Amino acid sequence: MGVASVLLGITFSVYGGGQLVAHADTTGASGQPEEAKATSNEALADQSQVTLNNNQPQATTGESSSQSATQAQPAGSQDGAAEKASAAGTSTTGQQGASAANDQTVNTQQQARSNTSNAINLVALAASTATAEDSNSVTVTDANGLIDALQNGTATTINVANNINLGSVTDAQYTEKAIKNKRDIVIQSATDGVKHTIDFASYSFDMNTQNSVTFKDLNLYDRSYWGIIYNAGGYVFDNVDFTGSQLVYTKPSINSTVTFKNNVNATAVGSYVGPLDGKTRTSQGGNTQQILQFEGGNNQIIFASGSTVTLMTTNLNVLEIDGGTTTIDVQNGANVTIDPHSKGNPEPLNGIGMGIIARAIASKGTTNLNIDKGATLNINLVKDASDKDLSGALYLNSEATLNVNGNLNINSAGQSNYSRPDYVPVYINGTAAINVNGGSFKVNVTNMGTNYTGPIISSNGKSKIAISHHGTFDVTEDGAKATAIVLGSGSTFTSAQPELFNISMPDGATAIQNGKVQFTGVKTSATGQPIGEIDTIYDKNGNPTVTKVTSYDEATATRTAGNAAKNKISLIAAGEEVNLTNVKFVKNADGTYTMSGNANTADQQGAYVYIIINGTVHQVDPTDS
Repeated sequence: MGVASVLLGITFSVYGGGQLVAHADTTGASGQPEEAKATSNEALADQSQVTLNNNQPQATTGESSSQSATQAQPAGSQDGAAEKASAAGTSTTGQQGASAANDQTVNTQQQARSNTSNAINLVALAASTATAEDSNSVTVTDANGLIDALQNGTATTINVANNINLGSVTDAQYTEKAIKNKRDIVIQSATDGVKHTIDFASYSFDMNTQNSVTFKDLNLYDRSYWGIIYNAGGYVFDNVDFTGSQLVYTKPSINSTVTFKNNVNATAVGSYVGPLDGKTRTSQGGNTQQILQFEGGNNQIIFASGSTVTLMTTNLNVLEIDGGTTTIDVQNGANVTIDPHSKGNPEPLNGIGMGIIARAIASKGTTNLNIDKGATLNINLVKDASDKDLSGALYLNSEATLNVNGNLNINSAGQSNYSRPDYVPVYINGTAAINVNGGSFKVNVTNMGTNYTGPIISSNGKSKIAISHHGTFDVTEDGAKATAIVLGSGSTFTSAQPELFNISMPDGATAIQNGKVQFTGVKTSATGQPIGEIDTIYDKNGNPTVTKVTSYDEATATRTAGNAAKNKISLIAAGEEVNLTNVKFVKNADGTYTMSGNANTADQQGAYVYIIINGTVHQVDPTDS
């Protein structure tokens, strides 16, 4: 607790926002002008503030099968886009008659036993109760049983007790089946500790409602680009491996939540060899599909806490959002890896506009990406021998918000195809916000080459980029002509008390183009003096002009103001964050003021507080520790 009596003319402010968090140094010499300070060193009462300013201008329900299909899309897609097509049909018979007969036999036997004794009546009652409980689940062992359970059945839980190949019934490129009894469905392995394999081959089952489907403890294969279950309101993949054309597809009429739990691996491929019969099955649409595609609606993707998820494509976006609003939540403890690849001819439907370059996340809707503390999202960009181009990490072509409280790591190896402004590792267009709030946003680019002249991160619209609460922003690249960040007109870039703010480019390259960057509460090194504020303007060629430096150390201010390095920025936090609570000024009868409140670090190590009165620094005398 710090309490002091001081004269009129107090100037006291807390930078760090409305929660009264002062960014201050508890370990070294301090001196943010006109701010609450914290330091374990001697008071700065005799030092003067140095401020340098440069004010220069600155699909349908039914059953059908087909041996071939076009790459057009199903009816009802937005913007009059062509539709993925379906065609002509097969059906399978149900097995409900046998089930009904079995129920009737059980009831008859129970009625006969009811005339014997109370003990037998109790047994009959127990048997009847067990039958009622089991009516919501069914166990399947072959293809016809699984088809019937999905298409015609009513059970909400389908237990898979064997490896099943639906290609043994029909093996066209696309076979559509309508789920007649809409309900939430769980499809799971019936054997504890065993992941049974289901090759759905050409089959896709239409949900077309807000009902959900869960796949648990299974190896899944499918060649339909509508996904195994088409257009559902919810999908849960729990300890699942998938190989095939596409995992999830929904229309704008459905608001869907897709959840990945435990260990999930999913790869979109142009063809696969059936694991149960050895037959090669070509994916519908060819080698051009996503893992997940939302045409529109209000949707959510959840990487559940503790999950380990790897998603990969061979020639298209991994997560594609064609419209609407989608929130992507990477929860605490989740570890997610996304690997896109580009072969040069991805599916260009619904006006996504991403050209020939596949992305990890591509969106022309409103996208909110939230990475929780303790969560990690890795995006790997590698050009395989069969790839035509290096893929991109983010293509956000409309409104987007990235809240990075955990770790976002983008690793790129190779030279991007910069034949279009958006063919870069990270492209953000329109109104966008990137908030690194105590988390880490790292982009590491290698083997970019000497001919690449584009940016690593392109903010083409009006963006707000903010690094705060000891967040890390780290961009490194080895291309001699590249630019780390290009800002759009009207964009703002602020960094307050960063754990690390680093842009490291080789000689000849550029750190930032087109915009103003403002740093507060930083130091140039661990042994450096604190700097209250640095304002720097970068022109269209990346030339920096420092317009303002505030520090109590004149040499630090002068040296920082004269820094004209085009290709490097390296700053760290001035010190630990200090929480200020219940800070008050009370006017005393004699005309003096008393300041009271609590100043402490998160680990309760204590802090010293300084205030500025009429340009002079005063240390607030603490009343206790």
